[in-house]
Amino acid sequence: MKLKKTILVFTVLLPCIALGALQPNRNFEDLLERNGLFSAPFAALGEARESLSPVQFVLENPEHKRIIEPTSPVLGYPLVKKIRKSEDHPAEIYKEILNSNPEMDIDLSISLKSYLEAMSPELEAYCDGLVSTVPPVGGWTRVDGEGAAIPLESLTPAHDRYRETMEFFERNIKGYYIANDYFRENVSDAANKYRRKEETCSVVKKISDLEAKAMKICVIGCKKLVKLNQKISSAEAAFPRRQFSINGFTLYVYDELLKLDYLEEVLKVVYDAESEWLRLRNENLVHFPFFSFVINKTVRAGFSERDAIYVLAYSTRNMPSLDVQYGEKPLKAMLLETYFWKFRDIRDILSKKYLQDVFPYHKFERNPGFYHYMTASLLAYEVKRAGYSSVTARLMAILSKVAYKTHKLLKALKKDRIKEDGISYVVDIIKRQGYRTGVKAGRYGGKLGVECAKKHIERLKKTPGTPEYEKEQRRLERRRLMRKRRLRRLRRGH
Repeated sequence: MKLKKTILVFTVLLPCIALGALQPNRNFEDLLERNGLFSAPFAALGEARESLSPVQFVLENPEHKRIIEPTSPVLGYPLVKKIRKSEDHPAEIYKEILNSNPEMDIDLSISLKSYLEAMSPELEAYCDGLVSTVPPVGGWTRVDGEGAAIPLESLTPAHDRYRETMEFFERNIKGYYIANDYFRENVSDAANKYRRKEETCSVVKKISDLEAKAMKICVIGCKKLVKLNQKISSAEAAFPRRQFSINGFTLYVYDELLKLDYLEEVLKVVYDAESEWLRLRNENLVHFPFFSFVINKTVRAGFSERDAIYVLAYSTRNMPSLDVQYGEKPLKAMLLETYFWKFRDIRDILSKKYLQDVFPYHKFERNPGFYHYMTASLLAYEVKRAGYSSVTARLMAILSKVAYKTHKLLKALKKDRIKEDGISYVVDIIKRQGYRTGVKAGRYGGKLGVECAKKHIERLKKTPGTPEYEKEQRRLERRRLMRKRRLRRLRRGH
């Protein structure tokens, strides 16, 4: 249906595009306005676009194999390359990018719109089971050895649609004034529609069905817990990353980070804390585990444990995986990506040189996945903050990793091999996937999350205006009343 709509749109608009490219006229403006993209009057935009523009890169390199960048499809190849090669602080890189292209927010919106138009038919086909998730002989085609990047098999078929859409917007926007509100609303709607499809895809529906069954057998407290887990885990289809089937935590973490008015400040504090720990560790001057050190530094800078956990959960990912987030807040999304690549440089050093010094409460012989450890912390933190016991919070963190590892195991098992090799084959897969280590990440990551929640709650109890403060005052008032009653009874007894 989406493909038919796209074909229809191009059939109707392409003749007008050609006319509009030569000379703008009122009919052409009306046509764009009717499609909800622009509004009159138009005024001139600057003719020049900087080379860092993802739009300009596509126009200048239409046959490049990375016109849709596998590591960052909206930000684009030139920007990712610049960020990764630069040795400057990410805050300075971000400012330099903005200064190089004052229209970067518009370019990012065009890039996202083009990506969504190109990939929506592919996503529809994937959700209908028409796209193979079995890797070809030799594995998925990746770039720069990035195992978690989008395989070219997912992107290359969409190149023509992507390029045509990009050219359409560029040809008719360049030299005119974009009606920002109209255009951004259009892009935002497209992003929300794409996101809803990701969240209701067939692979995700299986998890939703399991959660529905859990709700039926749950008592009241359990139902609230299932809903909380559903909200935080925020399952979505991993497509176009066909090497995975489901993403977890991503949408929720991004939503929470993008809400922050102080996002730029907290990212800088966390990055500086990570850099400081690395410098001190190189000189053997630090004895705190990496995660504990960063969280403590962030709290001392005036932020909360929650802020630190969320930034750490984002910064320890394998890939930024930002796309629909550019629909609402393009510059904030670019800020996150700018910091991501520098965070990842630190993560790679930690995993190679200082793995034993990273995690509180346990020394892992094998890397459990920094991201999996921190998402376990995040889940336990939120469950504890929601009023559940520490035991429940930690158990939820463990179960989340058991579910993830079990899903990964079942996806890897092949029926013919099970028939041939039996249980030994299953055990071998379990060992290779680090099942036990992954569950330990849930155990000890959950412990960190609970401890952070306890500290935050204690601090909030002393902060007027917070729900925790009001609750604590009511508790203290009840204690005072109980003491008065006891004293009265004692006096009467005498």
